[in-house]
Amino acid sequence: MGDIDDKYLPTLHALRLVLRAGPIFLGSYIFVYNLVIILGNYLDRSINWLFGGHEAQFWVRWEPVFALLQDALVEPVRLCLLAVAFRRCLELFAQRSSVSGPIEVAEPGPEVPAMATAEARS
Repeated sequence: MGDIDDKYLPTLHALRLVLRAGPIFLGSYIFVYNLVIILGNYLDRSINWLFGGHEAQFWVRWEPVFALLQDALVEPVRLCLLAVAFRRCLELFAQRSSVSGPIEVAEPGPEVPAMATAEARS
């Protein structure tokens, strides 16, 4: 039973959350995500066009650097898109679940030194 709880139930809960957000939300997210992927591909093609015409030894040395630069530009945008979509999905879920008001993020509490927590446990 642990395999079902660990693998399949989180996937089903995430699918249920996304489907409850609605088809417009899902379609918009897929469109923008694909737009980010396409722009990343154009960036890759642009780098190849700009630095193309070199021998294989050049690409063995410099391709990882170019890939790092491309990932440094594209991945934060993808992660931000995912975070915004998840937040909006939770807001839509809360509105449809009759929860009033926006979702509030809890303020972090005061930090407790590690020594104090070890003493509290004993």
